Amino acid sequence: MEDSRITRTIREPGARPDAPTSKPNGHDKSRQWPLLNTEHAHIGLPGKIVAAIKPNTEADPVAILFNFLVAFGSAVGRHPYFQVEADRHYPT
Repeated sequence: MEDSRITRTIREPGARPDAPTSKPNGHDKSRQWPLLNTEHAHIGLPGKIVAAIKPNTEADPVAILFNFLVAFGSAVGRHPYFQVEADRHYPT
């Protein structure tokens, strides 16, 4: 038995909830999408930006966070870094 808090079944758009999820060719049309608890990742300025955008979009909050972090890294460029021992770690 699957834990409904972890996964949910995604069906074709417009499909009835009681409709079968497989086609005659044997391909299973149901897929499992993991529901992750990522609230610990939504902190600081990126978390505030995700919280501001989240009510106005259907996008996954993880995707919003990822896009923000990638865009920020691209905007900052390769010049700033932090150093750990002899290694320099750049944002991109």
